[in-house]
Amino acid sequence: MRKKAEKFPPVPLNVVSDAILTVLDEMQGFFLPSDEIHLETSKQVGNFFLNFKEILDDLVEDKMIRERVTEITPGNKLYGYEILPKGTKFLELGGYAKQANEKSEIERLTKQKLMIDVTNAENVYKSYPMTKNLAIGGFIIAVILGVLKVLEALRLL
Repeated sequence: MRKKAEKFPPVPLNVVSDAILTVLDEMQGFFLPSDEIHLETSKQVGNFFLNFKEILDDLVEDKMIRERVTEITPGNKLYGYEILPKGTKFLELGGYAKQANEKSEIERLTKQKLMIDVTNAENVYKSYPMTKNLAIGGFIIAVILGVLKVLEALRLL
């Protein structure tokens, strides 16, 4: 019996997006997509499934690139993408891969902080009865000493 074709996990978009930005940057701002990318919405590459149109649309939405139409002759146009200054700067700062790493680091630190906060809260809760008893004992001693001072001041003792 044949197994059904497995769906491959998507390639992390940060890797593909950074690669597209790098290509656009190296080509000095203009990238003419191949017919394959332009016409197909997705393509299987090795063990991965890429949706190029979705990735390019996301980059346009993030204002990293823009669509560009170049008219070669009247009625003959080339369609492509151009990297914007924001995209170049973003790529210089590490791109989507660095952004993803920073997000995972922030999540890790947030989880670690939460675990420490929970541990501290448990310790405070466990020590509450002892703290309460010490406060009551201190109050009783203070009242007794206050009464003794008053009696001593009145010379009744």
